[in-house]
Amino acid sequence: MIQSSVYAKTAKGKQEIEKRSFDLPFEARAVLIIVDGIRTVDDYASKYGALGDIRAILADLEKNDFLEPVQHDAATAQPATQRTAPATTPSTPAPTDQLQAATLELRRLLKNTIGAGTDAVGAGADQLLTNALENCATPEDLLAYAQDCASIINVMQNDKAAADFMAEARDLIRSLGDLDSRGDPDPS
Repeated sequence: MIQSSVYAKTAKGKQEIEKRSFDLPFEARAVLIIVDGIRTVDDYASKYGALGDIRAILADLEKNDFLEPVQHDAATAQPATQRTAPATTPSTPAPTDQLQAATLELRRLLKNTIGAGTDAVGAGADQLLTNALENCATPEDLLAYAQDCASIINVMQNDKAAADFMAEARDLIRSLGDLDSRGDPDPS
């Protein structure tokens, strides 16, 4: 596995998310849910290390046909089969007290949205989500985290709950600075 590899869900992976057809362990299911066809193996390993050996989980998901590598177009060096994330400029970190307040508010929003529904993902979901949130150091990190949570909420509940969560999360994150001028990625 190349650390810069990008993965996308296969039909079997999508079936597992929708129907829990294959009874994946919590860690594997959580990783499968957050795979977006954009981020690399290294991105996941640095952000979701609390789940265990992310590289091994991704390799196992690929081996069992839940994920497939995204092919790259050699001419553009861009993945040919994935959605493209908007270009963003590096963020100036928000003042620590503002970022901490936003982090606490985002945690509250997430808990209110998913409530006791974490059993849809698995027994360690709350800890995973909390650990990933603590790694956020910029408004962009918070936005990426919120998008991952929206993907999980969409699976656990529905599109409307995920969209409502993202709308509130964006409002909260925008209060830290003008995120729109840096490119506000689409949550889908």
